[in-house]
Amino acid sequence: MLNRASFFFRVRTAILIFLLSPAIGVRGQDVAAFHNYLNRFVVFDQGKFVELEQLPVLDFKVRANMVVYLTNDNRLKVYQNGKKEQLTEFFEYYKVGEDFVVWEFRRQVYMFSKGQTQLICDWCNADGSDSLMRLIKNPGSKMEIYYSGKFYPLTEGVETTGILSYKFDKNIFSYVDAGQNLRIFYRGELFDPGVIQPGKYQVGADIVAWIDPFENSLKAFFKNEVVVLDNQVPKNFRTADGMVAWVDNGGYYKIFYGGKVRELATFEPEKWTLKDEILAFELNRLFFVFYKGEVKMLEEIPPKAFSIERNTLFYIDAYGRLAGFSAGEHKKNLSLEPIFDLQSQRGVVLYKTGNNTQHVFWKGKSYVY
Repeated sequence: MLNRASFFFRVRTAILIFLLSPAIGVRGQDVAAFHNYLNRFVVFDQGKFVELEQLPVLDFKVRANMVVYLTNDNRLKVYQNGKKEQLTEFFEYYKVGEDFVVWEFRRQVYMFSKGQTQLICDWCNADGSDSLMRLIKNPGSKMEIYYSGKFYPLTEGVETTGILSYKFDKNIFSYVDAGQNLRIFYRGELFDPGVIQPGKYQVGADIVAWIDPFENSLKAFFKNEVVVLDNQVPKNFRTADGMVAWVDNGGYYKIFYGGKVRELATFEPEKWTLKDEILAFELNRLFFVFYKGEVKMLEEIPPKAFSIERNTLFYIDAYGRLAGFSAGEHKKNLSLEPIFDLQSQRGVVLYKTGNNTQHVFWKGKSYVY
């Protein structure tokens, strides 16, 4: 059993990681965004096209229920629930999470979430990524994590320079502290898996996998327990939602799923991608997926490119048409003609046909702009 690390509450510095809700699941995606042939900024919203800006935007991010973008004159705006609004024109830094926007101005950090804007940190400096914000208030202070609307201390006695490395996913945050100990924050609790000087480590929703340098093995933290996946160091490994896939020392291709190790092949695939709950891979020039414990062959000719977003895989087949795999079902000929410029925005698919005609594929139907 793992030991839960103690919590400490005198905090001056914050590492904020805005994770998804504790229960991982696919949420509805009804919006997408693109620039049209006139370079105007357009949003697709539940079957309708809405022109938001006449000038091209500088940047935009599409999330589960909103589009956040930076206008041509550097104003930060959001489109949500059928309307757009300006968040601010004064910012030095901004990041977009699954259902929030965070920005900094003059060492104050603000968050927009659920239609409201609030000041979350005063006199701070911020950096981070789409899902993690590191807020430094005072050199030499301790650190905490922000999760589901609450602050949680990470560890005692760790200064702002005390985290050597960190990685995170939807509901889990893992880091190596100044003592070279691997720590894991998961569902509101901090765990010490008893790992010192971990080798390479990877994080996926509900799971952390690492190389144990003392036992020369591959291990994982899964459902609050440490599990030995392989008694030898693998050639490589990757993680996703509750899964670890790897090529072992003898070249066998394996996966850990549902608490069990399974052998997928006796040799390494030519290509493989692990994301969300889908593993896509090529073996002997055949294209396969592993999903919910089952392997399915999708194509005899592997696609040149594909996209996995929100547990849905889309690709262009050998005939140039749109095909996909979702919820265990393989569907072909989703477009009536050859397509190009395929991109997926959180499960909503954009592609073009013919003379640059823009299409959006949403909920089994193609919409033409």
